[in-house]
Amino acid sequence: MKKIFIIIVTSIILLCSCSNKSTSDNLEFHKTTWGMSMVDVLKAYGISKEDTINYDQDNAFGIKGYKLFGEETDVIMFSFLNFEKGKPKLVAVKVTYPEGSDMNKVLKEMKKLYGETVSDISIFDTFLMTDELKERKFTESEHLALWVSEKSILQTIPGKNSEDYKELWKKYKYGLKDDTWDIFSKNSKLVTVAWTDDGEYPSKSKYALDFDAFNLVASNEIKNQLSDQ
Repeated sequence: MKKIFIIIVTSIILLCSCSNKSTSDNLEFHKTTWGMSMVDVLKAYGISKEDTINYDQDNAFGIKGYKLFGEETDVIMFSFLNFEKGKPKLVAVKVTYPEGSDMNKVLKEMKKLYGETVSDISIFDTFLMTDELKERKFTESEHLALWVSEKSILQTIPGKNSEDYKELWKKYKYGLKDDTWDIFSKNSKLVTVAWTDDGEYPSKSKYALDFDAFNLVASNEIKNQLSDQ
C-alpha cells in the first residue's frame, strides 16, 4: 500500500512539473495560450465583449482592474493578428499597473512562474510598419527584467525548407529582406517578456509588462502552410 502511495505522489509531482515547464517554455500569459482566438480568450476570463474596453473586432480588446501577479492592473490589452481572414490569433499582451503598485511583488510572482531572467534580448518590432527592419537591443537593469523562450526562429526551421520559410516570413514581417534574414532569424526568440517599473521598454508605460509571441504564432502558421502544400 505504501509503495502504491509513493507511486501516485511521484506521478502527481511529475505531472505538475511538466505543466509548469510547458508554461515556462512558451511564456504563456495568464489563462491563455498563444494563438487563441478572441472568443476563446473571452471565455477563459469568463467575460463577453461588452465587459471589455477598446474592443476592435479581429484586432484587440482590453480589460480593466484585473488582479495579476498579486497586484490590481490598470489595463490588460490583448492583441490579435489575422493570419487567416476571419480567424484572429492572440500574439501579444500588454499590461499596465496604476501608480503606486508594488512592482517588486509582481516581479517576484513572475519569477515563480517563468523562472530566472536573462541579461539581454533583441527585438524586431511586431506592429511597426516600416520598409527597414531594425534590431533593438535591451539589457536587464534594476528597472527592467527580461525573459525569452529557449528557441530562436532559426532553430525551428528545417534545413531543407529554409528558403520556403524565409519567403513566407517576408509576408508577415514588415521590412524583412534577404540581407536582414540571417540576423532576424538568429536573434529573434519565439517569445519575449519584459517587466519594467520605469518605462524602460518600447511600451513607454512606467509600470508595465510586455508579452510578445508573434514569432511563435507566425512560425506555427508558416509551418502549417508548408505542411499543407
